[in-house]
Amino acid sequence: MGHEAEANLHLWSSWTDLHMAGTAYDVEGFSPVEDS
Repeated sequence: MGHEAEANLHLWSSWTDLHMAGTAYDVEGFSPVEDS
């Protein structure tokens, strides 16, 4: 479970960074999800 867990953690970390960046865009008003 060593290498696989590390790889998953790295992927999760990268996804979190992207998600945080997306949240920053939401704050700026670029939210395609809430386009009602």
